[in-house]
This record gives sequence, C-alpha cells and structure tokens, in this order.
Amino acid sequence: MNQLSLFKDIMPYGGKLDQNNRWIRLSSLIPWDALVALHDSYFDVKRLGVVKSGRLVVGLMIGKVKLKLSDEEILNYFYENPYFQYFCGFDSFISKESKVMNSSLLTKRRNKLGEKYFLKFEEEILEILKKHKLIKGKELLLDATVFESKIEYPNDVKLLNTVRAYCINKISSLKKTLKLEEKIRTYKRKAKKVYLNYAKKKKKSHKIIRSTTRKMLGFTGRNIKQLTSIITEAKENLSSKNFKLGLVEEDVLKGLIKEIENKLIIAREIYHQQRTKYQEKTNQIKDRIVSFDQPFIRPIVRGKEGGKKVEFGAKAHISSSEGYAFSNKVEHRAFSEKIELKDSLNQHQKRFNRLPKKSLLDDAYSSLANKELLKKYNIKHSLKNQGKSTDKQKLQKRKLRKERSKIEGLIGNLKKDYSLTKIVLKTKEGAQIQTSLAMGTFNMFRVLREI
Repeated sequence: MNQLSLFKDIMPYGGKLDQNNRWIRLSSLIPWDALVALHDSYFDVKRLGVVKSGRLVVGLMIGKVKLKLSDEEILNYFYENPYFQYFCGFDSFISKESKVMNSSLLTKRRNKLGEKYFLKFEEEILEILKKHKLIKGKELLLDATVFESKIEYPNDVKLLNTVRAYCINKISSLKKTLKLEEKIRTYKRKAKKVYLNYAKKKKKSHKIIRSTTRKMLGFTGRNIKQLTSIITEAKENLSSKNFKLGLVEEDVLKGLIKEIENKLIIAREIYHQQRTKYQEKTNQIKDRIVSFDQPFIRPIVRGKEGGKKVEFGAKAHISSSEGYAFSNKVEHRAFSEKIELKDSLNQHQKRFNRLPKKSLLDDAYSSLANKELLKKYNIKHSLKNQGKSTDKQKLQKRKLRKERSKIEGLIGNLKKDYSLTKIVLKTKEGAQIQTSLAMGTFNMFRVLREI
C-alpha cells in the first residue's frame, strides 16, 4: 500500500498529528493504488503530469459525502484541516493561497469518471471488508427507497413558466447574435404578470388553476414556435455565403444552436404533456416530465415518509449484510421489488461467492415465485408462510421480521449522515454516483468502528 509519511512541517509551533484521527486511520484502509490507477485510466498517459491527483479528487469526494458539504465548502475544509490534507495525499501543509483545485473541477471530474467508476469504488471497499474478515455474506436484507432529487416541488403552471422564460431568454440572445431587426412579440411582460398573479395567491381554486394553465399554454406554445423559427433562420444564415462571422463567433453560435435544439425537444414534450393533461382533464401522464433542467426525473408513488404520496427522484434497491450497505439498482422510474429478488440473489452470489443462509424481506417481495425460489436454495426468509402456521413458526417469523427492520434504520442513517437526503448531482448518472459514493463511504466509516 502506497501510504505517506506524516506531515514533515505541519505546524510552526511544533505540534504533532494525532495518529488516532479518523482521517489518518481511514487513509490506511482505502485501496488508493487501485482507485488512483482506475482514475488515471480515464486520461491520456501524456497528460497525467498536469492532471490533478486522483487521490486528491477521490479524497475530496469522500469528504464531501461524509461531511455533507458543497464542492466549494469541502475545499475550504481541506485548507483548514491538516488531517484531511493528509488523507487526500499531502505530506506537508497546504494553505489556501496554493489553490490546489477549483471547485468546478470536481463537478467536471465526476462527470468524466461516470457511474462505472463509482460502482467500482463500491467493489473495492467491499474487498477491504472481506480482507479484514468483517463480512461473510451469511445474510441478505433487502429494501427499496426513493432518494429525492433537489428540485423545486413541481406544478404545471410553474413548469410551463420555466419553459417560457427559457425560450424568451434564448430568443433575446439569438436576436443579438444574428443582429435581427424584426420585432418579435413574445408577450413576456403579460405572461410574467399572469404567472405572478397566480403565484401570489395562497389559495388556488380549481377554476384559477385551469384558467392560468390555459393562458400559460398559449404563451409557452407561442414562444416555442418563435424560438424554433429563429433557430431555422440561424441555420440558414450559417450556410449562406453572405453571412459573415469570425471563426470563434461561428463556433459559439453553432454550439448555442445545438444546445437550444436539445432543450427544445424537452420543451415541446413538456408542452405536449401539459396540453394533453389540460384537454383531457387527467393527472395521469405517461413518463411525465416534472423538471425542465432534469427531464429524466419521474414522480414515484411511495406513500411513506410523513404521509408523502409522491416523491421526485431515483428509486434505489438497497441490500445489506452484517450491517454494511450496497446499491443493487438505482433508476429514475418506479419498479416492483417483487421482480428484483432473483437479481439480488445473483448479485449477492457475485459479491460473496455464496448465497445467504437467510433473506430478510418485507411484504413487498411476497409472491409465490419468490417463496419457491428461496425454498429451492434452502434460504430462510421472513415472508409469511403459505397455508396454516404453527405457533412456533409464527414466533420465528416475528423474530425474522423484527430483525429485518435493521435495514430501515440503515437507510435512514445513509440519508441523514451520508448526503442521501437529496440528490444534488444534476446529471442522469448523478443518483447512482452519489449513492455509490455514500455506500462506500458509509462502509469505510463502519470499518473504523469495527477494527
């Protein structure tokens, strides 16, 4: 293991680092060599000399999850804490003036590494658990939860207004770039007034909601058509010999057009869904988009957590064995836990090279096929037996179901203490990245308590 010596010139007053500090102890557990080698494989070998250290990047991400800080705040913590600097790979104290990294680079690096890297991060931490003989895979606890995304609570009028405001902003930008003199009537002041009058009302009757939705559909549909028309004109100008722009300006315009065209696909789908919802007077829309910025997010009906009927985020299937947590599946759509048991057993087999002796599940997994599957592999389970049970069998089931409740506390811990209360990463892979980081970090800090 490539471990560093302690800080050489840590403090001007001759102080010493505490060897029992959590960051120093944790640094000796993490498989840095494997994680850094995988990180470096994403870059050209010739550029590795100027690429920021993989250990620094991974260390900052782990700290961000554990401390529940933003990218900017974790960098401030890095400059303030010598123990954390050591954890991130430095053997001498680094001051803020050194500017080792810009916070925006962390976002870019996460996007570049993608979900495959962080799934591998989970696997590497599991190998540490097995190496220290802390986990054997004798049991399998399963549960599903929703990790909500950090978005505004959606409503139809607000969503249409967001699309409308985007279209008007881009119409204005393209007019300046293309130097269009033609006046475009966007009705932006009138639309804004309609929206603000609606937003200010504390109590919104069904009649007011439908009336405002109808008006916003009119404004939004008009602005989408106007923006589409300008994009068509811009593309014609770019292909024309009479239209002259510098090379840089031309590249910027092409990039802007491509970005707008992608957003217009989402804008048209939102408009179509909201118009259908309005005309058919229904609340059920297939693959309903609830966020313009994160169109992959879907409403997921849960009916838990303080009476919430719907949550907006990613549904995660979580497994646990001997108090450690693993992500089996993270998707931006609802799925039934019943159909996940077979895959979960296969994943358990892959992780531990064995099947569990017992599987602790709630009634969401209850089906004849699942019971037969568990019986086939001679796995004890907490699901209700078919037919009449003896008092002894009932007592055993109660004990197993009580034992199963441990995973609910574990999920609560992950949400509260490991940054899974809200998914803050805005890419489609963000939910899996944040979940895998949280699982790996949770498992490492649990190891610290065990050894």
